[in-house]
Amino acid sequence: MVVKKINFKSLIIHEDDSVIIINKPAFLVSTVTSFDLSLTVEALAKAYNPNAILCHRLDKNTSGAMIIAKGEANYRLISIQFERREIEKTYHAIIEGCFLIENREVSLPIAKVGNNKASIDFVNGKAAKTIFNTLKIFKNYTLIEAKPVTGRFHQIRVHSAHKGTPLIGDAMYGGNPFLLSKIKRKYKQSSKVEEEQSLFRRQALHSYSIKFIHPETQEALKIVAPYPKDFMNVVRLLEKYNAQ
Repeated sequence: MVVKKINFKSLIIHEDDSVIIINKPAFLVSTVTSFDLSLTVEALAKAYNPNAILCHRLDKNTSGAMIIAKGEANYRLISIQFERREIEKTYHAIIEGCFLIENREVSLPIAKVGNNKASIDFVNGKAAKTIFNTLKIFKNYTLIEAKPVTGRFHQIRVHSAHKGTPLIGDAMYGGNPFLLSKIKRKYKQSSKVEEEQSLFRRQALHSYSIKFIHPETQEALKIVAPYPKDFMNVVRLLEKYNAQ
């Protein structure tokens, strides 16, 4: 899926003299790729404000809160917080199965495998830590919260999959597609010829909130990024057809 003609201002959920926080849509890359040099968060941000600097990245298919600094000085102050692991990042995700998870800490080293994948690697991997909690249990699925303490490549996806709970839609790490037939009783497919299509076209992962010390006020600032339409649609379908 391709993202086209994005109004950057419509993505902003907080802005002041020091930072811009956006709710990044899925299918939009954070920075330059070989496919499209103009349609990135970075390019859109710089077109909006020439002093904009991305403080971190989100995977192309992950939506949610991103911090963009205005100028080098603000960027440095926020980068230091990332380096010291002082920024609190909270993600929401959906997994298949019913799991009551309470402060499950997953501390397993992660290494990149090529350019687009990662895996648990006890020899070459870098230390990675994620804390998981259940938010809501449905009949066949669970809405979870994931708080990455470190920021490794595909960290939440890899840690969750390693524990046998890959995110729905995350085919790279073993996640199944989200099918209406799995939640709706007496489901009837409109055509016997066509294969049933997934109702969710990416991994079910959303950067729900981010909390950091504001570089100017020196006070804690927490910003929540509302669910995008596709993620909210999955939750509503589960509440309608798969509630316990």
